[in-house]
Amino acid sequence: MKSAYVHELREQGAVCEGNFLRLRRFLPGFDRDLERCFHVSAEPKIDADMELRVIERFRYTATVDITLQQHHMPEPFARVVFRVRVYLDANTSEVMTLERMGSLQGVYSYPNPQMYQADEKAQLNRWLAEWLRLLARHGTCRHVPGITD
Repeated sequence: MKSAYVHELREQGAVCEGNFLRLRRFLPGFDRDLERCFHVSAEPKIDADMELRVIERFRYTATVDITLQQHHMPEPFARVVFRVRVYLDANTSEVMTLERMGSLQGVYSYPNPQMYQADEKAQLNRWLAEWLRLLARHGTCRHVPGITD
C-alpha cells in the first residue's frame, strides 16, 4: 500500500518566501494596478514574455497575475497565467490558480479524475520560482516607468 503524501514544509516555505522576494524586486510595494512587462531570452531555446500585474491590494495581502507567453513552445502550451497570492505581513506568496486548472488544493489524492499529482500546488510554486529566477538573470524590462520615449 502506498503511503500518503507528506508536505515538505521547510522546502515549500523556502520556495514561497523566495518567490515573495523575487516578486517584490519586480513589483516594489505591490501597489494596485502596478504592471511590469519583461522579455526573457536564455540559451539554448528560452524565448518568453512575462507580464506581472497587481490586480488586488489590501493591507496584508496582494494578488498578482503573472502571464507567461512562451514563444519557444507549441500551442496550447505557450500561454500560462499564474494567479499568486502575496502575504505582505508574512513575506511569502503562493500560487492560487493556474489559468486552465482553477483553484488548487494543497494536496490531491492519487489517482484523481484531473490526473493531478499529489503535490501539484508545490510543483507549481517551484515552477514559478524557476521562471522568476530566469527573469532575474535573463529578463529585460519592456517599459521603464518614468522614462518618456
